Amino acid sequence: MEGRKAHFKDGSSADNIDAIIFCTGYRHFYPFMAKRFRLHCDVDEIIPPSLYKSIFWIDQPYLAYLGATRYLYTFPLFELQTALVRDVFLDNVKFPEKDQWQADLNEWKKREEAMVPFNILVWIDLELDYMRDILALLHTHDGNQSLSNFDFDKAQKILKEHFDNKLHDMLGYRDISYESISSTENTKLIHVYKPWLENMVDSIESFLINYREKL
Repeated sequence: MEGRKAHFKDGSSADNIDAIIFCTGYRHFYPFMAKRFRLHCDVDEIIPPSLYKSIFWIDQPYLAYLGATRYLYTFPLFELQTALVRDVFLDNVKFPEKDQWQADLNEWKKREEAMVPFNILVWIDLELDYMRDILALLHTHDGNQSLSNFDFDKAQKILKEHFDNKLHDMLGYRDISYESISSTENTKLIHVYKPWLENMVDSIESFLINYREKL
């Protein structure tokens, strides 16, 4: 890198680079970070080390890792983490005393380590508690916090049903539909029109054509 210009091995270059995104699957790999700030986390760790609230680098709290947790709730969790980073960087949320950061991390790690043997249902509860913890820290703007509208209890129920169905029917669990947890005009439950094992066309066009008739 030369400023915002990237030079490649073949001699070509690109200007005005805004961001570099490393796509590493579910493995933590940060070769572009200085070693003292580089997160080392096993792929099966739920609560990453060195991060307060699984986000902020303890020795440099204005360095934030988003999505470093091993997650189940995906986008709702990302939204909560991003909102907390926003509030911290805008100085709307204050960090506690530094000696509390490691203590907080240790408490979450204890809960993770208590899952022996590993239990996906306990993991669901752990992550839900983590999300509620993050939500409680967020700044309330004009008496409103949009992320508080997320139905945690319904999400928890659906996720547990999903994994239970997967455990008992590995080939058929994809055929089970669930109501949306979002507050939308159409929350009608629509059943899969063709079993997954028989559906040889997975295009979005085929999906929409068959579902429009049922909406």
